[in-house]
Amino acid sequence: LAASVSALYNSNSIFADGSGKEADFAKTERMLTDEENRENVTYFLIVGVDKSTKLTDCIWLMCFDNKAHKINVLQIPRDTYVGEDSIAPHKINAVYESPKTVNWCGKCGKEATEDEIESGSHTVCGGKVEQRKRNNIDELIHCINSRLSLPVDYYLLFDFEGFEKVVDAMGGVDLYLEEELKIYPNKTDYETLHAGQNHLDGATALTFMRNRKTYAEGDLGRVKAQRKLIKAMMEKVEKMSLTDMLNILMAAKGSFKTDMSLKDMRSFLAPLKKCDADALYMFELPGENYWKKGRPSYYICDEEKTAEAFNEYMLPYGRKMTAYNISFPEPNF
Repeated sequence: LAASVSALYNSNSIFADGSGKEADFAKTERMLTDEENRENVTYFLIVGVDKSTKLTDCIWLMCFDNKAHKINVLQIPRDTYVGEDSIAPHKINAVYESPKTVNWCGKCGKEATEDEIESGSHTVCGGKVEQRKRNNIDELIHCINSRLSLPVDYYLLFDFEGFEKVVDAMGGVDLYLEEELKIYPNKTDYETLHAGQNHLDGATALTFMRNRKTYAEGDLGRVKAQRKLIKAMMEKVEKMSLTDMLNILMAAKGSFKTDMSLKDMRSFLAPLKKCDADALYMFELPGENYWKKGRPSYYICDEEKTAEAFNEYMLPYGRKMTAYNISFPEPNF
């Protein structure tokens, strides 16, 4: 374990600020878990990015209930419509690649109001109001905070090559399927997974996770399939030691970024180890697919059902939501 921790500390690729120290990565702009509940619950944003397009085909928000040893994961479909205003462009999977320029205080790092922009001075701390471009992950976190009113305490960003490396470092993963399934690594080729037990290496697991051509529901079908894969991976991980888990992370270190410090990681690994596969529950953002001939496909959030789901799975302590807290624009098509 000491060797794994030492290797992780000396890695320059996994920490957002390029070091093993506490990363101060635009948290002044985020909605974080309130102090009253911070000991009980933590929210992790897990994002899978296609390096070639910078599109986020995997967006999960994990609510880790440290008190009850439960993990609930919100899966946000990549086609979720988030509007066409200054906050985000159309689909949520394009938000990461399209950071906006904002007015912010150079002293305390918080966004400025319209009046403060006009005066050029931040009334809270007296700092100078300047313009800057959010970085990619800031933009996505801002969108989730704004649209869903959920906090993001930490993020873990991985590219899909990293996911493949993780599965291979685990020795592959066993996946049970009710019926035969064709999965497509590209638009023309396919691989057949058989009904029953399948052993997936990293490349096949990645194809399974990203595949959506097979499903009549499109992206929603992929979201549901991902649950089977993550559950199978969780069942394998729960049998591993902390050293094994850290070694797997190290195997793909060049493909990950996080704003968790080494201290943060060590503090969460042991409690996470107490959570078995049965403690994991994954669900998609409530809503429905929308497609009109000649137009792109979208996934439209149902705000009332979303508030109900969040109250049940994402807010175990403290505040509760109504549909008023979920802020998606009306689709204009």
